[in-house]
Amino acid sequence: PDFDMIIPNIIFGIETGKGVPEAAVPSEKLQVRELIAKKVWELEGEGLLEDEIVEELTFLAHEKGFLLSSLVDERAEDRNKNLLQVIKEQFAIYNNSARNGNYIPPELASA
Repeated sequence: PDFDMIIPNIIFGIETGKGVPEAAVPSEKLQVRELIAKKVWELEGEGLLEDEIVEELTFLAHEKGFLLSSLVDERAEDRNKNLLQVIKEQFAIYNNSARNGNYIPPELASA
């Protein structure tokens, strides 16, 4: 192998974060977001009320070691919406892709 070429590329990959193995594995937070997106879809299919769905999602997030609020991005345009509506909008990318069998975490989609 040509070490004069390989070593600078390895260093660049590590320093920029583009060449580290963690970049190819979805973070735990992303996995929980995907799980919650699937759960919203399931719970809506069961005909639960919005408050019941949010309660179930809160418990699910807690079981996975997160607060539901820490999984939802706070944006100014979402202030007049209810929590379930915000979750459905923000997590739609996980749910739609997962249902189609081609889920790619956002940080990998741009790589």
